[in-house]
Amino acid sequence: MPELPPHAPAEPPASATGAEVWAALGRAGRLARAYRGGGVRDGVDPDGLADLLAAIDARWSVPATLSASVQLATALPVLATGGGAVVERCLHRTLTGRATLALAATDTTAGTDLTALRTEVTVEENAVTVTGRKEWITNTTTAESFLVLARHRPGRHFAHFTWILVPADTPGVTVRPAPGGLYAGAGAGHVSFDGVRLDRSHVVGRVGLGLPVFARHIAVERLAGALWGVALCRRVLADTRHRLTHRAHGEGTLWSLGHVRQRFAACLVRVQELRALADRWAPDVAQRHDLPAAAALK
Repeated sequence: MPELPPHAPAEPPASATGAEVWAALGRAGRLARAYRGGGVRDGVDPDGLADLLAAIDARWSVPATLSASVQLATALPVLATGGGAVVERCLHRTLTGRATLALAATDTTAGTDLTALRTEVTVEENAVTVTGRKEWITNTTTAESFLVLARHRPGRHFAHFTWILVPADTPGVTVRPAPGGLYAGAGAGHVSFDGVRLDRSHVVGRVGLGLPVFARHIAVERLAGALWGVALCRRVLADTRHRLTHRAHGEGTLWSLGHVRQRFAACLVRVQELRALADRWAPDVAQRHDLPAAAALK
């Protein structure tokens, strides 16, 4: 089982929510280990990210791991493309586990066609106003802030979109949990912005670079998915082998059956193949945001 640092405080129970797990790992200084040199702007460290996702997956639920993965692989790196006191404060609070950050990209439109999103931001000289709605957002119900992708200009051109950091307690922000409890532990929900007005310092990065920035960092999200997939499959295979070797069958166990071991071996080989692909392409994805390599991993 992947190890947490020896100085970690008492671990949350297996039933802990994503926010509770995130807070515990932040207090332990574990979250920063997912990045080269411990700094988000230095980029993801594939080995550190893999170890952290494996450790979370081994101890806590799928929703808790999802909650952490979205923040580590996408939300924090996208936020780090910005600057200023507002961004720096949010980065620090999130990376130390004092807060959670929701990546509010998915809109009310069907599918993941971000160029069709309807959430809008009016950018003025000293202020911005955000109006719209985001649905099925991880960490919605626990987030201290939302990293919102909004259009600042009509049309589907890739330069018509901008990131805005919106504190959850700003007037005009309304949050509600997503229906069903399957991903409640990940804080999944919907959030609406009714004329939310903020000063210009809440713009993350340059106006118009929303989609290009997202396109670069979605590559790391796909790498994180592959690394988590390897950890999850390895855990399930280990549990399966334990069950097979302890389940009586005839004069032996189910593990004594050749065809059972053969099917198990086939599954093991497929997981090893995925691990080999991740090892081969992880540096290219993490350091150069190699989109074809990331797509292959996905």
